[in-house]
Amino acid sequence: AFGKMYDSFDTQGIVPSLPQPPYHMMTRVTDVSTRSGVQETGAHVRAEYDIPIDAWYFKDNRNGTMPFAVLSEIALQPCGWLASHCGFALSGNLKFRNLEGDGHLYREILSIDGTLVVESELSGFSRVGPMTIVTFDVSVTLATGEHTLDLKTQFGFFPAAALVRQAGLPDRPHFTSAYNLSPQKVKTSKLKKRVAGGKLCMLDKVDYFDPEGGEAGLGLIRGRQSVDPDAWYFKAHFYQDPVQPGSLGLDALSQLLARGILLKNLDAGMTDPHIETLATDQPFKWSYRGQVTPDKTEVVTVMEITAISACEGGSVVTARGSLWRDGLRVYEVGPMSLAITDKG
Repeated sequence: AFGKMYDSFDTQGIVPSLPQPPYHMMTRVTDVSTRSGVQETGAHVRAEYDIPIDAWYFKDNRNGTMPFAVLSEIALQPCGWLASHCGFALSGNLKFRNLEGDGHLYREILSIDGTLVVESELSGFSRVGPMTIVTFDVSVTLATGEHTLDLKTQFGFFPAAALVRQAGLPDRPHFTSAYNLSPQKVKTSKLKKRVAGGKLCMLDKVDYFDPEGGEAGLGLIRGRQSVDPDAWYFKAHFYQDPVQPGSLGLDALSQLLARGILLKNLDAGMTDPHIETLATDQPFKWSYRGQVTPDKTEVVTVMEITAISACEGGSVVTARGSLWRDGLRVYEVGPMSLAITDKG
């Protein structure tokens, strides 16, 4: 795709790569607006992803829809492809990391939806020393033209030393106090059949839940996951640069909020409760300032419910949250909303 531009990296150095299966979420590139190596605002790529009807993630998500971790990768991976096509990775030995996402989901994705079309445009770029920041506007539609996702997102190309020096996200007292709460026994065994499992499971346990916790008094929940250096996602993401996908960190926070919704009994009286992976027609936003690598020990997640509103057949639950790795706060979401509705 890129001609001879990156040939030297076949034998020396490290260059950013797309994830490998089962986390590779691009089927083809059908159009790119610029020649390889041209760095200009407005560069555009059109990519497609053919949804396997029997994909592992539909089963593991348990609700029968595409998890947001996968949909976000479908949206983000063409951005990485376009950034490399433009030549931003040619400096060599750089790490490629997502920093921000701000978007709107319009509908859930089903196994029968066929092909997703991703339009990604380089909306800006800037350089600070050896680092380059690139921003993109992304639109995801079905092949029929039906809109599914709009996203503004930002990435950075960083030398390895810059990532080692990362200080994480600024302190926020409401998150710090939640992180420091004493653990308690929380019974969640009855929830296992209704929340993500298999390769998608990003929580080992819930060690704190207060249905009236948090600043809004609507609920606070905390989870933990031991880092497995042999986890499948370190092998898939990325070649020569193993790091837990930020999208799976977002899914960990979504999975934690789903447990909070069920522990608050918001499914009471429902005959067939369905929790959307993310609530449709609701905004979402994330920030990353660090990553989980195989040498780390533990990930701690917190979700604090900020609002509960009625929707047709159920409730929309909005929250804000954080993720720590070995005590350093590196991810933040807010708002993030899930909906629970009765499909019965």
